[in-house]
Amino acid sequence: MLNDSLTIIKQQTLLMKKCLDSKGKLMDALKHASTFLSELRTSALTPKHYYELYIVIYDALEYLSNYLKENHPNNHLSDLYELVQYAGNIVPRLYLMITVGTVYMSILNAPIKEIMKDMIEMCRGVQHPIRGLFLRYYLSQKTKDLLPDKSKVSENTSLEDSTEFIITNFIEMNKLWVRLQHQGHSRERQKRTKERQELQILVGSNLVRLSQLDGIDKFYYKNVILPRILEQIIQCRDLIAQEYLLDVVIQVFPDEFHLFTLDMLLKATLNLIPQVSLKKISISLMDRLANFIHREDGKLKNKESQKENGNETKTEIETKTEIETITENQNQNQNQKEKEKEKEEKIDNNQVDATEKEKEKENQFDLFQKFYSYIQKLDELRPDLSIDDITALLEKLCKLSLTYYPKNYKNIDTLLLHTLKRLDEFKDTREASSPITEQNLKNILLIPVDFVSIFEVHEQKSINLDLLLNLKNYTKLLESQSPKVQSFISQQFLDKILDYKMQLQNEDIVNCIFNLLSSIVNSNLSRNKKSKKSSSTSNSLLFALINQEKVAKILHLIYNKDPIENSKLLLVASKYLSKGGSKIKYTYSSLIFNFLKIIRRKITKYEKRINDYKREIKNIFKGLTKYINELYSFGSLELALKLLISVSNISNEIMMNEFTNEFFIKIFSIYEELINSKQQYQIITELISVLILYYKNFYVESKNDYDKENYDNLITKTVLYSVKLLKKPDQCRAVYFASHLWFQPNDFSSKSSKEKERGKEKESDSVNTENGENTENGANVGSVGSASITNNKRVMECLQKSLRISDSCIESSVSIELFIEILNQCIYYYIHGNLISAKYINDLIELIKNNLENVDIDELPVNHFKRTLNYISRQKLIDERFELIRY
Repeated sequence: MLNDSLTIIKQQTLLMKKCLDSKGKLMDALKHASTFLSELRTSALTPKHYYELYIVIYDALEYLSNYLKENHPNNHLSDLYELVQYAGNIVPRLYLMITVGTVYMSILNAPIKEIMKDMIEMCRGVQHPIRGLFLRYYLSQKTKDLLPDKSKVSENTSLEDSTEFIITNFIEMNKLWVRLQHQGHSRERQKRTKERQELQILVGSNLVRLSQLDGIDKFYYKNVILPRILEQIIQCRDLIAQEYLLDVVIQVFPDEFHLFTLDMLLKATLNLIPQVSLKKISISLMDRLANFIHREDGKLKNKESQKENGNETKTEIETKTEIETITENQNQNQNQKEKEKEKEEKIDNNQVDATEKEKEKENQFDLFQKFYSYIQKLDELRPDLSIDDITALLEKLCKLSLTYYPKNYKNIDTLLLHTLKRLDEFKDTREASSPITEQNLKNILLIPVDFVSIFEVHEQKSINLDLLLNLKNYTKLLESQSPKVQSFISQQFLDKILDYKMQLQNEDIVNCIFNLLSSIVNSNLSRNKKSKKSSSTSNSLLFALINQEKVAKILHLIYNKDPIENSKLLLVASKYLSKGGSKIKYTYSSLIFNFLKIIRRKITKYEKRINDYKREIKNIFKGLTKYINELYSFGSLELALKLLISVSNISNEIMMNEFTNEFFIKIFSIYEELINSKQQYQIITELISVLILYYKNFYVESKNDYDKENYDNLITKTVLYSVKLLKKPDQCRAVYFASHLWFQPNDFSSKSSKEKERGKEKESDSVNTENGENTENGANVGSVGSASITNNKRVMECLQKSLRISDSCIESSVSIELFIEILNQCIYYYIHGNLISAKYINDLIELIKNNLENVDIDELPVNHFKRTLNYISRQKLIDERFELIRY
């Protein structure tokens, strides 16, 4: 049927154009136009297909309109306007009437007001919903550029005529649109609803036309336009119409108008039918008002630059007045100045008094309070309102309040308390745990993370900590949520803090942040062995471990210029971390190293007065011992040992030898509980390395014989633990490495006069014998001139012990590799002080050669031995002593 109609329309349009192109055939052209317009009388087409017909006919009538405009001196339009009204059918008659009438309105001195009134009244003759809607839509389209407004006012027309014309057309179209819902069989209701949604833009176009009229101010809008629109919306009592039309009102009219008429809008929504989604309407309005201040902020910046150049216009002054009005409650101390400025900026002196009265009312305007009172009324009048809708409204109001009143934290706290109360009413219901409600609550709780007001200037992005610190009910609301939601919120805070690299500089902030992270810090990491979902359990465990790593990173963001204050902040954080149970093994390392960093800062900052701060440092060491004991109690033995070694390094650096000794005693007690032989070997090598460094403080710079005795006990015990290692190769390597504990460079002694004198006495008594052995505490000077304070007997004992251990290895390749390593150690001692004789080295080389000849082994030891011999050959070129080594 659509194709048949389109064919007829195209044929008749072609005939109409031919008649118009021929002189004296205007009446024939109108007959052809009436013929194709008759196709719009059908009731069998859907709105979508009817619209296709309408578009084709509109183009044809546009051709007729252009012809009439160009030729109206030859054809009197007033006569033609009456003539077309004699068409046989009402639909063609009215389309032709509107076509000729709008052309008539465009000519000079036309009776515009009478034509407008005539056309709008005649359109009442078509009461079929679809035909009537398209007819009135055609009327709206054809008159949109002809209606009188501020720029087109004449003696016979005014702005009021145009608004009356559009509002009347809107009311009639809305009635037709609503009537469509009640036609046909009830089983086709869903189909009709869909058709109505396709036609809704026709009705909304009237409101768009109304908002585009030039000369409408907020007072005229409030007193004339909005009351009639709201009255029609409320009276139609239709779900689709009320939701759609209110949304159109909110979207098409200026934001200043909505601020000025907010009470009327909110009151009207309370009178809608119960099925209407007030959440959708209210959120749309709040979003529009929130975006308004962002848009106006950009305009104000442009205005300020233009003002400097002397180009400020009246429109810009009014914009400034609106923004000042919105933020009036935040600037109570400047109200009088603002009023005086507004008076000076008024151009029309006749309206000053009336405008000032309105301004005084706006000065008392509290946007938040109006919306909050509205939500409270909704609670009373709509008890069936779901918790999903309530939380969505509260979320939007939070953002709106922060947009207009960024420093008024009491508003947000009030909303959080209201949220808590409403959640309590829905406690243990399915709605309270629905995904929508859960998401709304997440959005509310994330406002300090995601929301930044345009009034706040940030050098860099950050979380709104001031807001968090001033919200008494925030933590309560967070704790009332499910563990899943709490974990999500904590995760977001955690990520944002790290992304923004925020420094936590005072105790309140540290307490606030770690309170928010409590769901992560205190969560259980234990794996359920009986769980069937092993993969999901593994993923959740991995996710939890990643979070612990992030918590450890946050500790590095705790900073204060004063090291003492900084240590207090870390103590606050440690109270929260200690509640993590077994998870402290992921966070305590970062905590301890931050304390050590503070000690280093004190050493750097107060180097000359370090003794004045030793009390604070001792307290830090005691706290670190406590943390390490906690790690030990949870079975993290290796981690506890490594941390103790790091702490002992710092205590040695600041010469607090009593603490260093205590740390090592603790290290040995924990070491004895280690089972893994690989861990034991790693710890022993670390202990030997640090003990070599400790020699300076315990032996050279210390005047206390007790320190020297402690040092001797520590290194002796270390060697004993080396011998007790499980694997022979580990024993051998640990023992020959421990020989360096009795071979200390004389560089340390240069800072001690006693050690210098002692070194001189030993130098005078020393004798370079071939076997390199001397008295137990003798010192030898090598040819390269490097002096050493050594205990030759202990060094030789360690080397001999390592030889015996390597010889006892079952695997020949391992034994030979160890021999070669010991040979390298002997060469080191031979270079630095002649502790080892050339004969000893020659015998060792011979031993290795014999073993290589008698055993078929891998190339690795052989290559190692060759490199060692090559090194000896190169040393002969620079050191004559190496001539004594023969192979």
